Amino acid sequence: MITLLSFIVMGFAFSIMLRRQRRMNFLYTAQQKQATEQLEASLGDVKKLSGIIPICRSCSDILDQSGAWQSPDAFIAEHSKAEFSHGICPTCAERTENQ
Repeated sequence: MITLLSFIVMGFAFSIMLRRQRRMNFLYTAQQKQATEQLEASLGDVKKLSGIIPICRSCSDILDQSGAWQSPDAFIAEHSKAEFSHGICPTCAERTENQ
């Protein structure tokens, strides 16, 4: 009788542990799925410039794939998520003052 009771208690304890483990596995899988979906969404937002970019050595305009020349600002804004904020570097500021 005591042996039977101990087997029942051990089986019940094992059942609780197994249920807890399955729940943890389910939650882990759900978190993994959510993280994967977020990563895929983020990768979809990435725009990357690569390869050889033809640029005019005189005015610095860039030749795009359609054969049109664009300013570097326009080209980079079109092909990436970068935004520009214009300023003037110390060298150019000094050159402007001396003219």
